[in-house]
Amino acid sequence: MVSRIPPSLNWLVDKRARTHGSILILEKEKSRYLESFEKAKNRLVRDLDALDLAIGLHEIKISPEKIPPNIKGRIENKLKHGELSKLIVEAIERNNNQEATAKEIRVYVAIRASLKLNREVTEESIRISIKNLIKYLCSKGKLVRIPYETRGPRRHYKIQK
Repeated sequence: MVSRIPPSLNWLVDKRARTHGSILILEKEKSRYLESFEKAKNRLVRDLDALDLAIGLHEIKISPEKIPPNIKGRIENKLKHGELSKLIVEAIERNNNQEATAKEIRVYVAIRASLKLNREVTEESIRISIKNLIKYLCSKGKLVRIPYETRGPRRHYKIQK
């Protein structure tokens, strides 16, 4: 007689097999990403050494070790060129070009761009970047700001037709 495997155990076995398969796939991808990471890092180290050499050849002597690293934390550096503008317009278009507040646009952009907050990218930096880009798009005539009187205390924007 063959004993029947309970569905709960069958589910656990299946879940374990899928999880183990996912781990094996990640291990394969890890080596590929590590290789490209090492290549990129080596290229940057070579560039840094060349820059140090060029700084040493300059008539004004500066010790390269005294130059602090510059890690930019602006949101624009995390996205491809023009992607933030496209996401802002897309946030308004998703409502059939109905008005959207800056906060609604910010939430949409953060979700769609999968922005992760860290020391470089803060909520404040995202807010400022989007606010400045909305102002720029309004000045270029791509977006229009709805006056306060018609929509309450928050600014609303829509696409210029």
